[in-house]
Amino acid sequence: VRTLLAAAPDNSVRIANVGGMVGLANLMQSPADGISPLTGLQLITQKVKQVSIMAGYFTNPTFAEVNANIHLASSQYVADNLLTVTVVWSGFEIGATVLTRPNWFTTPEDPIMYAFDTFGSAANNNLHYIAGSRGSFDPIAVDILQRGIGSRYTQSATGKVAFDASGFTIWTAVGGSNNHTYITGRVGTICAL
Repeated sequence: VRTLLAAAPDNSVRIANVGGMVGLANLMQSPADGISPLTGLQLITQKVKQVSIMAGYFTNPTFAEVNANIHLASSQYVADNLLTVTVVWSGFEIGATVLTRPNWFTTPEDPIMYAFDTFGSAANNNLHYIAGSRGSFDPIAVDILQRGIGSRYTQSATGKVAFDASGFTIWTAVGGSNNHTYITGRVGTICAL
């Protein structure tokens, strides 16, 4: 990743982080080397335009969201130190409202529908596995990165995300040099997902 960033034009790269934040934290903490005289955080500051992260739960302060807690120390590091570029956080509550599923006209024997149903039954979690559908947590973070907020989503004012020792999401709505925002809702149907 350092090689790709070093070769990229300034302010041109966009990064999507889905799953745990170990890789992003490691990149941020990487030292200067033969690839670049810049540290990882300096490379990000110079080369990255936006980061879209699927993690957190902004409407329930007592829910420890999975991606943030895969490696909590990494999530805390990223939230506390990724302050030099625009960061859009897409929380659990948004992904749970956008269901991805095979085409409605597929037959009951459709293998994708079967896989969604089987996975949903195994997870036994009706919040994001409903009748052959799955919450679109990661796809929304990628959609935001590729197509922007546009008219499909609403977002908060700028502020700061943090994760406490229990992995709960803490949102502080403050302006200034803070550049974090989070998706507060979706508008209508998001057909591309």
